[in-house]
Amino acid sequence: MEPDIYIIPLNEIGEKIINFLKENLGKIFNTETKISDRVKIGISFSNPKRKQYHAYEILKFLIRKIEFIHRGDIYIGIFRKDLYIPSLNFVFGLAAPDSRACLISLARLHPSFYGKKESQNRSEPLYFDRILTEAVHEIGHTLGLGHCENPKCVMHFSDTLEDTDNKGYEFCKNCRRLIL
Repeated sequence: MEPDIYIIPLNEIGEKIINFLKENLGKIFNTETKISDRVKIGISFSNPKRKQYHAYEILKFLIRKIEFIHRGDIYIGIFRKDLYIPSLNFVFGLAAPDSRACLISLARLHPSFYGKKESQNRSEPLYFDRILTEAVHEIGHTLGLGHCENPKCVMHFSDTLEDTDNKGYEFCKNCRRLIL
């Protein structure tokens, strides 16, 4: 039996984004995708000096909340704020080792983060593709995949937004074979 994917909106995430992920993650992973109740992430997870939120701490909090729920399923938290881990300036997302839980941030995926003013009609499809790419990447980690050397594979490490745009949300043949 394939695991279900649970999307967990953290704080305020638009329904359009959540429904887009629900539809597309279900198709990509050929499984049922469900939307969980919203979870409140407070400022206790933030670092005011960095103006970011600590990704490890949020992920640990999520794991505690879902610890006794459907252990074989996959859980992905969707957060609007910018994330970091102590060893990096920022992260687009994070998956917990030995867990089926992961987290993505929408902050750096939107052109407005970089001061770009594009019309919504032009920026929205790209923004949604980026969200899907990061979600698929982190879910890939929950399924045991590491980073891939193929720059076109969704499992390739993204150090920049251009890396994310270049790779897209599809697995290379080798990575796809490992999760089927």
